Amino acid sequence: MAGERSFSAQEYRAVMGNLPTGVVVISAVDESGDRCAMTIGSFGSVSLDPPLVMFMPTITSKSWQSLQNAQNGYCINVLGSEQEGISLAVASHRDDKLSDLPWTDGVEGNPRLDGCLAYVECDPVSVTPAGDHLIVVCEVRSAETGVPGDPLVFFRGGFGSFRPRSLVSVEEFVSRTLRPIGMARQEIADLAEELNAFVTVTQRVGRDIVPVASAGDPRERRASTQIGARMPFKAPLGAVAAAWASPKEQEGWVEGLPEELRQSSLDMLSDIRERGYAFTVEVGRAELEGLVDRISGGIDVPDDEVGEVLTALALEHRPLEIDPHAEHELRAILVPVFGADGDAALTLAVWSTFSGLDWMDVERQVAAVQECARKISELIEAPLSVTSAA
Repeated sequence: MAGERSFSAQEYRAVMGNLPTGVVVISAVDESGDRCAMTIGSFGSVSLDPPLVMFMPTITSKSWQSLQNAQNGYCINVLGSEQEGISLAVASHRDDKLSDLPWTDGVEGNPRLDGCLAYVECDPVSVTPAGDHLIVVCEVRSAETGVPGDPLVFFRGGFGSFRPRSLVSVEEFVSRTLRPIGMARQEIADLAEELNAFVTVTQRVGRDIVPVASAGDPRERRASTQIGARMPFKAPLGAVAAAWASPKEQEGWVEGLPEELRQSSLDMLSDIRERGYAFTVEVGRAELEGLVDRISGGIDVPDDEVGEVLTALALEHRPLEIDPHAEHELRAILVPVFGADGDAALTLAVWSTFSGLDWMDVERQVAAVQECARKISELIEAPLSVTSAA
């Protein structure tokens, strides 16, 4: 038999408040055909296969009473850091919570609030009482990302936001020899702050290029720089990794391109290898971002469609030719991070708009990125050790 509790409800609330939670708005169309919504701070993913999510309303919530008999399931609106006002408006006691908020109909006709980070459309599959709350488990019908940004979080009784200085992938494709990248968080974050840019570290994994770490503000970046996103290792993507690959791998990298593009792409690899880094004024196209979204989401994209998108991208790709007497607007600086075997184990990339740089400025920017890459390379080459306290 459990003993008496040694804490009060207020103390319990204070302790649990140390765990930040994301804030979402659950929206739906009730049984009368009216739009309804509620703000929830207890939402999360339950299962990948089948895709299940859950949220936990209080049993006495009037908003839940409207939502529980929704006609078309629910739309989960994941709020961004600038949408605190939306959260408070929906949490108010007024009847028409969405009257002053911008929204459009989602795929099932449920309100979809403008400007959210993500949207999840789902159907309830179970409702289980749990103390003074209910656990509502739903099966996901559709899931889409919205605008890039930072999440709105609830922490210690108030609203705030979350922006990590750096992120490191924990997926299984990151091999043990590359796990020291986690030790390089400080270097990556410092570089992002020094250059006021978004920094990524990518790894070649078989036929894919995968971002495995990042730092800085990704607000202007899209799907292809998100941790875990998979991009095809095909020209012109992954050029730095290809520059230090074997001739056979380089031939595979340009396979499928028209002959004139094949040769120009191979020439570009030679130039990158001779120079020791790459920079560009182009960061991609909307078609590429859509392709990455689908591939990262596990959708099987036909090879011919991938080839068409990459060929079009290769035609537009313009590596920057530096004129020592002119100003330049760089969009990306990319340098190799060498492993113990001398290959480009990783690619360190800095994404920003470096406006109006002269050649001296470009050299300083490149030198900063190369120095960071050197430090990461030393961590990769160093043997892993375990230190225990006596």
